[in-house]
Amino acid sequence: MTGFQYGGATWGTEEGGVWSSDHEALRQEWEIDGIIADRLVGPYPPVTIGEEVPWSFKFRPSTHGDHIERYLEIRERAKWSHAVVTDLLLDGTPKYKEQHNQDIDLLVSLEAGGQTVAVEGIWGVITGYEEQTTYPQKSQTVTLQVFKLADLDEYESKEEVREVHEI
Repeated sequence: MTGFQYGGATWGTEEGGVWSSDHEALRQEWEIDGIIADRLVGPYPPVTIGEEVPWSFKFRPSTHGDHIERYLEIRERAKWSHAVVTDLLLDGTPKYKEQHNQDIDLLVSLEAGGQTVAVEGIWGVITGYEEQTTYPQKSQTVTLQVFKLADLDEYESKEEVREVHEI
């Protein structure tokens, strides 16, 4: 890992991404619907309700179980992202509809784990994905396109999110 100073922050590179001392969210665990990703790769994306934003997650060997199994669980869901439609109503309410008959759920919660930094989590729906894995045994990386439906603290459960946002 190498580091350098730029714009008042310490920046560095390591396998799989760039980090900054101003972006503590990059170095902490993230939960994707309760499935732990070992880190967020790239900058924490500022997300507006009704906006679709890429989130890149890295899965690597850790105490959270097999990184390949965790990665595959997310990837299997994301493979169905072509079967979701999103819309933004005139009043600004984001809506979505999953159009598949699989036993999967594209509605997800994204939440920073650990206590390093308070970063706002979101409720969203997976609308696309891209695999970026080079060395599967060492780490797995996937970028999820996520359409933001609401801030995480706005709803207690998926059922509440569906009630308001599902078409």
